[in-house]
Amino acid sequence: MNSASFKALEKLALSKVVKLYIPYIVEREFQTQQRDLYKTNLDKVMSGLNGLHRRALPEGVEDLVLKIKGEVSEHKDSILGFSEQQMCSWAEKLNAERLPLCLDQAVNSMEAYFKGEPPLKKVKAREDIPDSFLVQSINKIKKTIGNVYLVAGDKKVREAFKGVNEVSTFKDLSSFVESSFVQDELKILDLIDNLDEIEGALKGYDDLKRLASSAISNQLGEAIVYKVIKDPSIPDDNNEATIDSYSEAENIEIDTGELSYFGDFKFGFPFEATMFVQATYYIYKGDYYIMCEEGYSAHVSDHNSHYFEAEAEYEVLIRGTGVITLEPNYIDIYNISECVDYHGIEIDEVESIELC
Repeated sequence: MNSASFKALEKLALSKVVKLYIPYIVEREFQTQQRDLYKTNLDKVMSGLNGLHRRALPEGVEDLVLKIKGEVSEHKDSILGFSEQQMCSWAEKLNAERLPLCLDQAVNSMEAYFKGEPPLKKVKAREDIPDSFLVQSINKIKKTIGNVYLVAGDKKVREAFKGVNEVSTFKDLSSFVESSFVQDELKILDLIDNLDEIEGALKGYDDLKRLASSAISNQLGEAIVYKVIKDPSIPDDNNEATIDSYSEAENIEIDTGELSYFGDFKFGFPFEATMFVQATYYIYKGDYYIMCEEGYSAHVSDHNSHYFEAEAEYEVLIRGTGVITLEPNYIDIYNISECVDYHGIEIDEVESIELC
């Protein structure tokens, strides 16, 4: 929620240019994901403290470890509660409307389930039931207010509104912010009459790509550490591996010809780069022994009685959005290099990590 695209959404909502609607399914999905992330971090903290407590420690440190364990345990419930409350606080700040489930949504969703109507791909597809509730919630918004801008990462949800005149779909928030409607509104809110000229000057700034590339190179490793790679070739039950460490970024491509305005004198640009990373996953012991007979090789250690913890090196392709910030008190399109806040060139969002 600290990304430039979310900040742009906040600006639009607080200025009452857009009205944000959050269906129950989206809210609960976010809240439960956040709770799981916080719980995983807390479990790692407790596991580390327990491991430390089992080892020989300097005088006085053992008591400190026990004290920290007690304080973490004491605050665990409040931390997990806070993780779920974030969405509600954010929605309240933006005067967003949180849409509860209602009888009409439930009936229409189950009818779609029995008939195989969008977003379901077939009759009685149980895994698509949450998406069905989500689609019915969006239908209710559409009937109530008319034109809807739908931001949905799930392709099935977007396709359910294909050809519907009153619904414009976007695959992510960045795509919505980059749309001409939003770009015009952001320009009006910031009262920049010569924004097109500023964008043109930035695109013509020959040294900008080098500066942006250097910033991406310095920041990319920390931006992806602990993120998850998903690929069918990873022999984890969920085909996932978590990045633990990284090497230098390579093959950095910066496209300053595709600038988008995020408001507050921030301009976004797409980038991609490759990088070698070390990543950890968990492999079922039986699968590991079978794969070893077929030539599989990986560094493994015991995780529990059923799984090994494995570490492997991967080359990954990373795509994302970077941000260039201009000094608002000094805009000179003829000397644009003097206007760039060089500490404000940074990675805004990592959008995808794929195996090369």
